Formats: sequence, C-alpha cells, structure tokens
Amino acid sequence: MAIREVIKGWQKSLLKSKYGNSGGDSGVSSFEIGTDFIVLKFAGSFRTYRYSYRKAGQHHVETMKRLA
Repeated sequence: MAIREVIKGWQKSLLKSKYGNSGGDSGVSSFEIGTDFIVLKFAGSFRTYRYSYRKAGQHHVETMKRLA
C-alpha cells in the first residue's frame, strides 16, 4: 500500500467529530482532538490542518479545543 493511501485513510478515520460551529462562520467541518493538538478540516477542502502546542502555542490550541 502506498504511503499516500495510508495518509488518506488516516485522515478519514481521524476526522469523525462534527464541528459545532456555534457562531456559524468558522468554516470548520470536522475535527479531532489530541492531548497537545487539534486537527481541523475546513468545508470545501480535502486537506487537514494540525495545530499543536509547539507550533501554534498552548493557549491557542486550547481555545480551539474549547470552541470545538
């Protein structure tokens, strides 16, 4: 199995939680929360974005987790 297929399968299995979008304007369609990260998928895109404590900062990641 090619690495690209493995990554696509991993992304599909990860993003099982539907985003609440309480404000109605986030653009996020689904997410997965880890201990020190959050992975987001935006509506209209097949890409996922991982925000970690190391890159985005703990405060920002925890805020995204709370809003999810």
